Amino acid sequence: MRQAPPFKILLLIHLITGTTAFIAPQHQQPFASASCTYLSVFKPLAREGDWAAYLDEDDTGLVYYFNGKSGESSWDPPTSTFPPVTVPEPRVTKNIVSEKMAAAAEQGSEKLQGFFNQLTTTAKRAADNNVQEVIEEPLPEETTIVEPSPAPAAEMDVASTQTKSKNKSSFLNNIRSVIKMPTPTLSPESEATPTETDTVELKSLRVAAATKVLPHPAKISWGGEDAVFVRGRTFGVFDGVSGAEKTLGVPLYSRMLSNLVSRDVAPTDSLSIEQMQDLLLRAAECADSDATGASTALVASVGEDGYLRAINLGDSVLLVLREGQVVAKTEEIVHYFECPYQLSEDSPDRPRDAKKLAVEVLPGDIIVMGSDGVFDNLSDEVVCEVVESASSKARKGSKRQQIIANALVERSRKVSLDRNVVTPYSVEAKKNQYEDYPDGVGGKIDDVSCVVALCQ
Repeated sequence: MRQAPPFKILLLIHLITGTTAFIAPQHQQPFASASCTYLSVFKPLAREGDWAAYLDEDDTGLVYYFNGKSGESSWDPPTSTFPPVTVPEPRVTKNIVSEKMAAAAEQGSEKLQGFFNQLTTTAKRAADNNVQEVIEEPLPEETTIVEPSPAPAAEMDVASTQTKSKNKSSFLNNIRSVIKMPTPTLSPESEATPTETDTVELKSLRVAAATKVLPHPAKISWGGEDAVFVRGRTFGVFDGVSGAEKTLGVPLYSRMLSNLVSRDVAPTDSLSIEQMQDLLLRAAECADSDATGASTALVASVGEDGYLRAINLGDSVLLVLREGQVVAKTEEIVHYFECPYQLSEDSPDRPRDAKKLAVEVLPGDIIVMGSDGVFDNLSDEVVCEVVESASSKARKGSKRQQIIANALVERSRKVSLDRNVVTPYSVEAKKNQYEDYPDGVGGKIDDVSCVVALCQ
């Protein structure tokens, strides 16, 4: 899976700003396609070279410094020669900031222990590369078919969204979080609320879903760290963080999230964004005290009003396919490359931080949800090809959703073991100067989990 961020830096920013934003450490390299278009609306207080000083007016009243070329941010002047900064309208920092900082100081550095200060990416990649071929025993597959029930009263929080192409780990997402930038209108951030005169056409969709999980070859004996569920019209993917510290004999965080969320969903439920966030928050609060490790979370629900709603905390992906093309996609949320947003006892990330999607689905649409074990190895175009090929081979009367899920997981594992193929992960690893991917080729071995749902 992914490494976790240095918790001391995260805690400092969380205490000062009251947000869960994370500033990437200086050794992280920004993506070549990154730009500073969104910064044009903020007037710098002073400049030196690529660095500029800005005032955080919304939250702290403090001055911060941003490098428009590298994407780095800092609360301290970047150089000793940086021009003095004059704040036009001095503002008193909120009392809660000093209170939190004082409390953190009293607790001492021992309170900052946890997986967030353990950077284990190098060791994990070395272990991945030494994996030998293993005879794999597939986990049980799950298939669920939900028949339509009488349509409920129309929800008034429905919004349609369109497919948006994006850089997988764009540092602009981090910048917006820190300096409170407005979200671009094309981003499916929230569900719009129609006026009282708006009407919503109710549609009863039949949903047939299936799952498939294939553990990392080195984790087959205990089932790996990914967890999935299908409960009627609602389904989820929870990707356990390999770099997180774990205690033997304690349930995995990802599995507890999956079990608790699915337990509280009725087979006929179609959930709103807010309901999914509430379910995930309650599950995370239980897992914080009773589970070990960390996990990303992707939960989706098909409403009987014809809309699919999803929340995504981390780097798992949901696609809506129509006639062989991607018509909608969730947005990933990461602190930086190889460090997604995640839930755990030590993490400041919470379900409210999740990216949201609301899109109308039609009979014939195919919903594909997968962990990064799928989408690190398969591009969206390859996913579409695999789905089309598997669908065409499905015999009449067979469970097409299960055949598609099996095909996606099998292709992902095959590509992950190929050191000579270009993958989404290898391209980004090269950009970030990962020494194991100097040429930008090679798959990434990981747990692989997938949910496929057919709208009928």
